[in-house]
This record gives sequence, C-alpha cells and structure tokens, in this order.
Amino acid sequence: MFFESKSLARKLAVLTFLGVSLVCQFKQVDAFVCLKRAILGSFATYVICTLIVKTVNALVFNAIINKQLREQTGRGNDDKD
Repeated sequence: MFFESKSLARKLAVLTFLGVSLVCQFKQVDAFVCLKRAILGSFATYVICTLIVKTVNALVFNAIINKQLREQTGRGNDDKD
C-alpha cells in the first residue's frame, strides 16, 4: 500500500534529466547550460517527489491508524452495554 519514495524519485529524476537534455539539444542550447539545467531539474524533481510520496504515505498511515482506533473504541463501547 505504501510507496517507496527513493526508487520512484530516482526514476522520475532520470526521466526529467533525459527530457530536459533532449529539449535543450533540440533548441540548440549550449551543452554546459543544458547540463546545468538538466541536473537542477532532476535534483528538484527528486526532492519534490520524495517529499510528496512521504507526505502521502504519512497521510495513509495516519488514516489506517485512526480507522483501527475507531474500530477498537467502537467494539469497546459495545462490550460495556
């Protein structure tokens, strides 16, 4: 149910690097400028993807815990009656 943040982030960072590199080459941008843009874009993608996946995992984890707590407290109240 939970996502692996590092592997997904790495894959997206590599795809971003390749995509930015191809766009820069088609627009005939200088190679060094293209390299800098691709590295910065892939780094930003890696950081953002890692943060988003960790946030989603935390939300899902909290929802599961809250659901289980509600079920346990609901059963506890039924036993007292």
